[in-house]
Amino acid sequence: MTILGIDYGRSHLGLSIGHTETKMALPYMTLNNLSYKDFLIQLKKVINEEKIEKIIIGWPIATNPDNETPDGIRSEVESFSNKVKGDTHILFELIDERYSTAAAARLRHDDPKSDEHSIAAMLILQSYFDRL
Repeated sequence: MTILGIDYGRSHLGLSIGHTETKMALPYMTLNNLSYKDFLIQLKKVINEEKIEKIIIGWPIATNPDNETPDGIRSEVESFSNKVKGDTHILFELIDERYSTAAAARLRHDDPKSDEHSIAAMLILQSYFDRL
């Protein structure tokens, strides 16, 4: 099964792709400053070209999971996820993305040409595979 990982951000959406057979995720691309409508066009193109069967979306959870994240992005991600599910009709799952941005920044430091947002998406998807 081919799975798409998404790292949601207000300005940047990092994408990664992985396969359940290899249980390996790789950075794919970052979409910058797109309206939801334009994002959906790009997403459907990726879904068709890569034959995506499931989407994993990083869900920001505060250190204390009973609290909202300081900037309120958790509810934005929930809303975004529900829109993606409704507009693509593909299986999806939210997965804890705590510390993925910090880890992506460290990895990017080792390779300055890499893209932090798609690396964060890769880490989110890889943590999903690691749980399988």
